[in-house]
Amino acid sequence: MRQVTVIIFGQDNERHEMQVDATSLFDAVAQAMEQVSRLWWYDPRRIVEVRSGEDRWWVDPEKMRSRR
Repeated sequence: MRQVTVIIFGQDNERHEMQVDATSLFDAVAQAMEQVSRLWWYDPRRIVEVRSGEDRWWVDPEKMRSRR
């Protein structure tokens, strides 16, 4: 398990950043989506950025949801 930073840009055009302990890239995005999915600014069409040290990944949450 590793602590990573998940960054989501909301409908409010603000950058929302959170730290999660995740076992994988997709676990990190799933945790972040669960935390913010009920907030008014959350936009599921926006790409989510995950950072771990110098590494960065971008995930489309709509594609993740369709594979569940």
